[in-house]
Amino acid sequence: ERLVSVIENAKSTLEATWLKEGSPLADMLIWAKGESEKDLTKESAQLKEVDNLSKQWTAIQNKYNEIQQSIKAVGIAKKANNTALEVLQKLQEKNTTSNADLLNLLTQAKNFIAGQPTAEVCPVCDNSIEKDTVVKSLGEKIASMSAIGLAAKEVERTKKEWDAKVAIQRKAVELFNSLLVKYQNAIA
Repeated sequence: ERLVSVIENAKSTLEATWLKEGSPLADMLIWAKGESEKDLTKESAQLKEVDNLSKQWTAIQNKYNEIQQSIKAVGIAKKANNTALEVLQKLQEKNTTSNADLLNLLTQAKNFIAGQPTAEVCPVCDNSIEKDTVVKSLGEKIASMSAIGLAAKEVERTKKEWDAKVAIQRKAVELFNSLLVKYQNAIA
């Protein structure tokens, strides 16, 4: 009974396929015998070629999406670098005399004056001073100069990040181009 069912299903499938093909030849069994004897080497090669082209196209689409993401990442990194540059420039405009030696000297002076029990005369110029006012002023100047150093480091960091993102983008574009050339050669 199972065998009869399998045979009936096979016959139904064969008949449906024969009808779908437009009922070629007068008999579906003669048509099926001819179809089963066909050499499918050419069709198999064509299927492999289409499969290869499909995989190449998927790789092209993936690389394109990667480039789109990298464009956004480069833009964000560039904006961060520009912002860091603006901050540094504003700090430098406020402190035109800032340098590492001066920062060191001011730090030592602040520490010296703050460490004195009383300080009424400047140890450098012998002018009268108010200890707390001078220590506060030196602290503000040191903080301002330290901010320039931090801002410069931030500019350097954001520039490196931006450069890295650009390098990644360039590599993605190169790979995209090679994928396109490979695909073009495959369809030519």
